[in-house]
Amino acid sequence: MNTFPCTTAPALFDSMGGPDAPAVIEAKALCRTCPMIFTCRQQGRDGQEWGIWGGESHIERNRALNLSNEERPECGTYAALMLHRGLGEKCEICQEARRQRERAYDAKRRAGKKLVKAKKPVGGVRVKAECPSPAAYKRHVKNQEDAGPCGCREAYRIARKAERDAQPKKERAHAPCPSPAAYRRHQRRGESGVECGCKAANQAAGNERRKAKRKEGSAA
Repeated sequence: MNTFPCTTAPALFDSMGGPDAPAVIEAKALCRTCPMIFTCRQQGRDGQEWGIWGGESHIERNRALNLSNEERPECGTYAALMLHRGLGEKCEICQEARRQRERAYDAKRRAGKKLVKAKKPVGGVRVKAECPSPAAYKRHVKNQEDAGPCGCREAYRIARKAERDAQPKKERAHAPCPSPAAYRRHQRRGESGVECGCKAANQAAGNERRKAKRKEGSAA
């Protein structure tokens, strides 16, 4: 029995990047070796799927279907920014959201540097950070000392965890339910996908692929 490329590396075909993204180029190259490429491409268009279907990225699929703005990802998200870039569009909302994400990332980096920065010298004499503290943990690492017994390692871990918890969580656009792409997401999370209809949609898509394969085999 033949093995389809998308079953060997399913995560590769969930890429949300533009046509020039390395993951998209690799997935499309694998699609060209598949005998079901045209059937899969049409199925991706019919279901308005995300990811790579039949050697076609979601940006190319949206362009072929001429989707309206209501059917696109919400502006301000990373998925919408990538879609605008692929279509050669400019969106001030997505650009401002990108700038805010970059500022948040820079602030996080600065906070991380301040977290482990040693105390400034007082009167020309550097004050040694006391244990346990994140700054003392950096000194232990530099001197190749064990930072566990004095509690510096635990203090550093707690401080970094508090810093990560304080950062706003990013939302990622997902394939809508029910769809085969959403069913793959449910599988990665250990979910059944029965209630939302994703499992049935995936089974129907598999049946269509098998029917098309048998039809091509009989025609040959």
